[in-house]
Amino acid sequence: MSKLKLVGSLSIGIILFTIVWINSSQDETKTKNMLTTNLDNSSKDHLQIQDTSIVSNTKNQTATIPMPEAAESSVIMSVQVEDALMQFNEISKYPPTSQPILSEAHVNSFMNSSLPQTSLPFPFDDLETPIQVAIELDQNNYFFGDQIKAKVTINDAPEGSTPSTRAVLMSINGEILAESGYQETKESTTHILFDTQAYDTDSWPIEINVGAYIDVNGRNIFITAPFKINDETASLDSIGFSEPVAENLVIPVNLNVKLPGYYFIAAVLYSSKSQQPLIHLETEGKLDEGNSSLSLNAHIQALKKGGDEGPYYLDKIRIERWSDELIPRDVAGKVEQNEYLVDGYSFKDYQDKPYLDPLAEERKRLLQGLSSSL
Repeated sequence: MSKLKLVGSLSIGIILFTIVWINSSQDETKTKNMLTTNLDNSSKDHLQIQDTSIVSNTKNQTATIPMPEAAESSVIMSVQVEDALMQFNEISKYPPTSQPILSEAHVNSFMNSSLPQTSLPFPFDDLETPIQVAIELDQNNYFFGDQIKAKVTINDAPEGSTPSTRAVLMSINGEILAESGYQETKESTTHILFDTQAYDTDSWPIEINVGAYIDVNGRNIFITAPFKINDETASLDSIGFSEPVAENLVIPVNLNVKLPGYYFIAAVLYSSKSQQPLIHLETEGKLDEGNSSLSLNAHIQALKKGGDEGPYYLDKIRIERWSDELIPRDVAGKVEQNEYLVDGYSFKDYQDKPYLDPLAEERKRLLQGLSSSL
């Protein structure tokens, strides 16, 4: 199986797993309540037994047999698998690389767009309320030459106290690599800046922490947040002219590739009118050094699911160079801008073809087999 086909197969599996996880998390309480109700009713109808030693004094007294924990877990799992089958029937209408998004929260089921942050309470014996400290960065991945921006927020400090903050970059082993050359405090928040061009970064590791040593009138606090810093392997140059081709809206993504290799691109297509997320898009392929392109394909069925003919814009764009014998780890690519405009077209300009997943029946039988074995 080629790498492209393998990843395509894994993509649908990952999406399915995510949906099951999300639904099971959101519906856990509902499912348990439903099971409890059903079991109570079932117990009343089918699980009533008479205790002969008591019946002589108490007419028609009954006892409910509780369902064993293992059986209850099995029923819950069966409900989740059945729900997954219904979800699968829906998502299999669309290519794994062009999946409609149901809500803004659904975006995180495809990609984690949260920023590195830590928030902790710090209790002290002489204080009734712990001091609450949070640290947050503005990106997950940085590149040598970037400015690393962080902010530290202190709440519930004793009245009249004057907190001071010393910010550093440090390895995950605790070695201090650099100190911040710029800090500005406004009310309870200190804004911190590390300009990587001002430091000797030759020996810096890939994984780094921003650390903050905080003094609140003699009370010492330490907090960190992690990030990665990379050499630039590729950067997003532009988004090309989009156009309908057969059943897809083809969106060229133009890259400036500094290190050839196998690349992966993901993005979310948004409506320019409503600002709502419509489709999660993916593409991948081998790229040579220099100016190279890969195309995102928004399938007509996914576009119609969103009910929006455009114009659109791309956001949450993610570029990765996948590991190989040259670099044994995935390395993020650089995206300077958040939003890129994409032209829209009438749905009549596309070939209205349904998507046929070649492995749909195989996956469906697998899920059905799992359901029947529970």
